[in-house]
Amino acid sequence: MPPRAMAGTTAGAVQIKQGEKTFDGSFTVSGDTLTVAYLNKTRKARLGGSAPEALARQLLEQLVEAAEREKPDTPPPGIPPIRGS
Repeated sequence: MPPRAMAGTTAGAVQIKQGEKTFDGSFTVSGDTLTVAYLNKTRKARLGGSAPEALARQLLEQLVEAAEREKPDTPPPGIPPIRGS
């Protein structure tokens, strides 16, 4: 999806693929600051020589990795948890 401009701000969607999974986030550019959002978390960076979309993908990768680390260690639905003896 191409970015859309709003009064001094650009917003758009960003997507990455890791293995078979696809992750979607959103980004905004305001001045020289890029903000990426994924699952109610955000990450910000200053724009430099890279295109905003490329930097947005990098930040989304970081957010996805952080979200994966924060997942609770619970079994998938339908599998009972292992009980201690």
